[in-house]
Parts: sequence; C-alpha cells; structure tokens
Amino acid sequence: MPGMWTRTVPLVLLLLLPGCGSAGSPSSSGESAAPRGTFDYLYPDHADSERTQVSVPTDGTGEWKLSHLADHGVFDTLSQVVAVAPDDLWAFGRTGTGKDGGPFALRGDSRRWTPDPLPEQARGAVLDAAASGPDNVWLIAGSTRNPTAFRWDGKRWAAQDALPYGTRIEVLDATHVWAHSAGAVQRIWFYDGGGWRPAALPDGVALQAFDATSPDDLWALGSFEEDGRTATGVFRSDGTRWTRVPLGEDILPADDQSAYVALDLLVAASRDDVWIMGNRVRRPAEESEAEPSSVPVAAHWDGRSWRRVDLPPRWRPYRAIADGDGGVRVLAGPNPADLDAVAPTTTILSLSASGAWSAAAPTIFKGRVSLNALTAVGGAVWAVGAAYLAQVTMSAATSVAYTWTP
Repeated sequence: MPGMWTRTVPLVLLLLLPGCGSAGSPSSSGESAAPRGTFDYLYPDHADSERTQVSVPTDGTGEWKLSHLADHGVFDTLSQVVAVAPDDLWAFGRTGTGKDGGPFALRGDSRRWTPDPLPEQARGAVLDAAASGPDNVWLIAGSTRNPTAFRWDGKRWAAQDALPYGTRIEVLDATHVWAHSAGAVQRIWFYDGGGWRPAALPDGVALQAFDATSPDDLWALGSFEEDGRTATGVFRSDGTRWTRVPLGEDILPADDQSAYVALDLLVAASRDDVWIMGNRVRRPAEESEAEPSSVPVAAHWDGRSWRRVDLPPRWRPYRAIADGDGGVRVLAGPNPADLDAVAPTTTILSLSASGAWSAAAPTIFKGRVSLNALTAVGGAVWAVGAAYLAQVTMSAATSVAYTWTP
C-alpha cells in the first residue's frame, strides 16, 4: 500500500455508517449506531506488523449509503466526481501531499469502484473534472501554475495541448470547453476541438466564477473597482460580448465600512435557472488576528429577475450543483465564526428557489467526513471526499464516496 507514514498514531477502529436524514442526528449514545453489514480494509497509518483489519458498514437505515472506502495513500482524498450515466462514474483524487503524492482515478458503475490508470503526464493534483458524455470526460491536473488538460475519448486519456492557465473546467461538448481560474486573472481559455485560445472577460473584471448553459449563454461572477471600493457583479455573454446583469435593490446586503459581500459560487443550470452564492464578510478590526466572521448569501435568477434566498448562517458554502428542479445541492463547511464547529466536517444543503432548505450529511462512527465534490445523475446524488480520525489533531485521511437518493 503506498505512502507509509512514520509518525506513530494510535489505532482507531473507524466504523463508518451512512448518515441519517439531517446533519447532527446522533444516536442516543451520542454516536452513530453500530454497523449491520461490513467489508474490510487496512488502515495505513501503522507498520506492516501493526496493521489491523477494520470493519466498515456498507448498509444502514439512513439516506446516505457508503459506496467506497479505501486507502490510496496515508493522506489520500477524493477531490472530484463526474457522472456521465447512472452506471458510469469517475472519481479523481490525490494519494498524498507534496512530492509524495500524485493523482489517481476510480471508475464506478453504481455498485463498485475500481482503480483506472491515468496517463504518466498527469502529475500533482486533479484540480477539476467535467464531462458531457462517456466519450468526452475532461480533467485538469498539475499545479495551479502549471496545469495540463486531459480528455477521455471513451478508450484512452490524451493531453489536450499545454493549458496556459486554469484550475476549473466547464464542458458543453467536444468543441465547447472553457478553462478558468478565480482571482486576479481577466481571461478564460476556450477549446474548440483543435486547441486552446484566449477568450475575453468583461473589461476590468477579475474572474471569481464561470459557468455556461450553451455556447451563446455564458455567465460570470467578477470583482471590479467601483467608487473606490471593490465590488462583485454578475455578467452574461451571448458568446460575443459581455453585459452586466443588475441584481436589483435589496437582493444582497450593501457593502459598507463594517462588511462587504464576496460572491464566489455560480451555478447556471439553464437560461432561467441561475444561482449565485457567497458570503457577507465582516471587515477585520485593526490589529486583530481573528478571522472575520461571515454570513452566507444567495440569490436565484428565474430568467426575468433575481430573488434573494436566505441561507442558514451557521454554514459557509463552497461547492454547489443544480438539482434539476430549480434548486441546488450545496457543500457547506462550518462557519469560521462558529466556535463549536468541528472541522473538517461537511453538510449538504438542499435549497429551492422559493427559499426552502434542508440539511443532510453522512455521519461517521468515531470519525469525521470532509466532502469535496458532488454530482447528480438518475435521481441520485454522489459525494466524494475523505474520512478522518475523530481527533481533530490527527490528519491521516481515507478516501470515501457516498450516494444519496433524496
């Protein structure tokens, strides 16, 4: 098994149980119930002579079902998941940290996951993945400064020329692919089937997020200078030029001297179904080292106007996908202002355009789960990430995948 860890860590029998319907629903003992059905794996944090078989559940009465738990390295984690059909899924991760780690891929058929080799040119970490079909799966691998795009054509992986810069990817079809990065960059990259070329963003706008519903319906979140302050706006393109989409009054809280709104999540499901999310962040006090507190914010576009959607303040959203019915599934971590939160833990929020919401999460017996990505196909939601020891100070991780049928 790759990636031996030399530091001594007490052995913890991680018995993972798929969680019940909402976050934080423990049994009467304060922990999840004992498993009913199990399979075995070897936990990697010990010398060969000290390794012990550990049982983990594969069933239970909760909504979340454990689909995969296996060690691919001491600090391994799954970071991306792509579904092209209910029985054809890809998950990508990293085996470790620094020079000791590298990217890996798993192929799933809704019942089991098996390793699938990546090309030797794929180094570093898998930064993002997307697909439009079983013969058009894309991933970006490498470092944030030196990424490479790869495409699966149904038979093999091939590098798609050198990618100048990009850590996220959007795929409509084989001739409409965009790569982009958030931050100070004011350019995205477009792949038309023959190679990459630069594509313009709105003048003076630094990209925060990008999405596309069709070649002539592109959306972007970007920051820009307005009246001496940095503001965030929503922009839309018909494929040739960008225009700003006004949010309207009172949709999001106004920036002032005490706090500002930072938008960084964008989900464009269709021309009349677009979500934006972020946080209203309190400006730090002078000479304070504490992280600024924040309150999540969200709004939904129905094709005519924006509607504010209130989010529960205890969480901070960091990844989202459309649910196919006008709503979104959101990965949310604990708000840094929540002093009682245990990190890393993840909650999945289900939001509707009407403002209704619910929360759900896989629970872990004597451990914690941090999820990194979601996908939905055939009525099921798939989530991937890593399982951690219960002790927050212990950082060894084991790759996990869960499925949930709402």
